[in-house]
Amino acid sequence: MTKRWRIQIKRSSWTVVGIIESHLCSRNLVGNFYDQHNNGYGLKGMDGRVFHSGNRPDWRDEPLCMLFSAGDDIEMTLNMNDGSLSYRINETSYPPSFFVDINQEFSLCCALCKDAELILLK
Repeated sequence: MTKRWRIQIKRSSWTVVGIIESHLCSRNLVGNFYDQHNNGYGLKGMDGRVFHSGNRPDWRDEPLCMLFSAGDDIEMTLNMNDGSLSYRINETSYPPSFFVDINQEFSLCCALCKDAELILLK
């Protein structure tokens, strides 16, 4: 099974797009969804780095992608057969950013700050 989400950045500033285990989803989530307590997975638009289990970038030395800009089309694909989470930004596809536990249910989770806006397309 594959889950796919498409998001368009309407106004960019500090935006993180990712997933969290569905049972942890809450409108009143405490902390960042990708921190150690919430254990989510995210791609931060202001620096193109990926995050999981902390507020510091994941193991990569280099950003995954360029900064998000207004009008960017972001597609996130979660392949539950192998647990891979990958991103496509505009026409550029990136290799899997993470491999997640396929025995868990995951939901889209986004963090927005300041005047950031996005549109869920799919």
